[in-house]
Amino acid sequence: MNTANTNRIHKIVSIMLVFCLCASYIPVKAANMTISQEGIDFIKAKEGFYKDMYTYAGSWLIGYGTLCEEGEYPDGITEEKAEELLREELVRHENEVNAFLAKNGITLQQHQYDALVSFTYNLGTNWLKGNSKLVRILKGEQATRDEVVDAFGIWCHAGGKVQDGLAKRRIQEALMFLDGKYNVKNDSEYAYIGFDAGEGETARDVLFYKVGNVYGSLPKATRLGYTFEGWQTAKGTQILISHNVQNSRTLYAKWSKNKYGKSFADVTSDKWFYHYIMELSEENVITGYPNGNYGPYDTTTTGAAVTLLMRAVGAPEQPAADNHWAGGFINYAHEKGFLDKDRLGNYDGNISRVKIAEIAAKSLGLAKSKSKSPYIDVDNGYVTALYEAGIMEGSITDKGREFAPDTDITRGEVSAIIWRIEKLIEEENPEKIVYNDYILDVLKDVPKNSLNVNNFYTEDGFKRYEDDKRTGILGIDVSEFQGDINWESVRNDGIEYAIIRVGGRGYGTGALYDDKLFDKNIQGSIDAGLDTGVYFFSQAITVAEAEEEAKYVLEKIKNYNITGPVVFDWEVIGTTSARTYGLSTKTLCAAANRFCEIIADAGYSPMIYFNTYAGYIKYDLSKIMQYPFWFAQYDVSAPTFYYDFDMWQYTDKGKVDGIKENVDVNLYFKEK
Repeated sequence: MNTANTNRIHKIVSIMLVFCLCASYIPVKAANMTISQEGIDFIKAKEGFYKDMYTYAGSWLIGYGTLCEEGEYPDGITEEKAEELLREELVRHENEVNAFLAKNGITLQQHQYDALVSFTYNLGTNWLKGNSKLVRILKGEQATRDEVVDAFGIWCHAGGKVQDGLAKRRIQEALMFLDGKYNVKNDSEYAYIGFDAGEGETARDVLFYKVGNVYGSLPKATRLGYTFEGWQTAKGTQILISHNVQNSRTLYAKWSKNKYGKSFADVTSDKWFYHYIMELSEENVITGYPNGNYGPYDTTTTGAAVTLLMRAVGAPEQPAADNHWAGGFINYAHEKGFLDKDRLGNYDGNISRVKIAEIAAKSLGLAKSKSKSPYIDVDNGYVTALYEAGIMEGSITDKGREFAPDTDITRGEVSAIIWRIEKLIEEENPEKIVYNDYILDVLKDVPKNSLNVNNFYTEDGFKRYEDDKRTGILGIDVSEFQGDINWESVRNDGIEYAIIRVGGRGYGTGALYDDKLFDKNIQGSIDAGLDTGVYFFSQAITVAEAEEEAKYVLEKIKNYNITGPVVFDWEVIGTTSARTYGLSTKTLCAAANRFCEIIADAGYSPMIYFNTYAGYIKYDLSKIMQYPFWFAQYDVSAPTFYYDFDMWQYTDKGKVDGIKENVDVNLYFKEK
């Protein structure tokens, strides 16, 4: 279960107590500390010995990376002299670290101190003056073990790119800090994964994972005009969050070029604003004129600009007010402190670029930047804050970067701002799912429900679905409770596939049982020419029981031509007496994966069934997403589940010719 209010398991309680691995250790006052010989040996091994002088980043270095003057050591130096120079150089870094520790009242163990001095020697001292995650942890912010590794690891760039040697060194320094280990293999406990988005962008270009665990999450990437389809290796192998982390590597973004279903006569692909306008149009955020134009060079009215900004930052829909269609949004922005409507002027009049910048910055919660303005024609803290956030860029001219603060803003420019705001909010404010009394974090990289609720309709008593990419195929699932079935009549009523229950496991006894009509139903379905799959009603409470169920199913279906899915149907029984009551998410996911793995190895197509409660609360869908989902939700015009699924069981009270009892009816969303 992935809830927003789930308590975190903290590995760090306070800096004095964190990582105390030796009961006999007596803390040493930070201000008096010096690096140990083990720490020096670690630095020597990481830096490597260079007898002769060399240059790096405009400086002369020698030995173990210590600074020197040009021509100072024409004949080189010995390893003994190099260590002497290293010790002298380390004094400055020790003093910086000691001053930081003393200022903040921090006491460390020797191995923790050694890790920080190595980190500082390699990186420099600027990190001590900021407010990075590592600084906050040292000051007492609670963090998990993984977060400590990440806090060290993020400092692994040179020239703006992740460097393999630096990333591995950061892992080793983190483990020295955590465990007192000075000799850590690069591939021992953690690995780094670099993310290369190519011409796109990603919020994090490197993350650190525990080797052997599943990824669990992967960052998203954005690229104007393209759809992000996930991460892959250099050889093109797709990496999923359910895959195990094996070693350090770089992954590359996979992109597909967007194809837009709409068009505007005056918005062509050679214009800078093309993708901004087209993507927002596809999302129905913006619309064009009745004559088929968008008017990208037309100036934007105050009412239109404020309305779009408020919608972009998540404001609820507002009714018309002040005798104007945009009055409700302007009042909303005024009440929130984003603007002073009394100074706004005519709602149908134009609005300047600087005014839009101030409203946008305030609505995003951006404070005035104190940095020097990047523009030659305006010095406004809100404008600078938007530049730093990547929302507004201005234009580069022969004179420098210009903002044109008093110029009216155009519809094309507003489109670019809205698109960028949406992407910023997606990265910084992850969406939440509200389900009954639960507030759930959205699972990263689990595909969102892509069905259009407006494309569901009813025909001949059955639900149907049709869009540009998929068709809803009608089917049923049956068990002995439907009694004797006339399968020819079922087919003639428009049913194209059937999922037959093989059997199940008792929720009280745990014993396996057969569906009494399985053989009759499956043969009847096949003989009627229906695509035929099967499901097993599972009540497994261990992986071993899931294996037993999979093998049971394979034995039962071995003599039949199964063309449909083989489904793991684990369901929540609403009683505390059920043997499955309280089963952990971890065990359930492991059981489902093992069942499906065995089914797939036997050459069949596995699938996992769940309803809303099981999908949100019992399963962690990110751990089982390598298999198709069959989702059950009744009495709704369209499914409301947040995540994507392949088949929808929309009723358990369906009426189908050839079946006397109520029957479950499904739509399978087949790609065209």
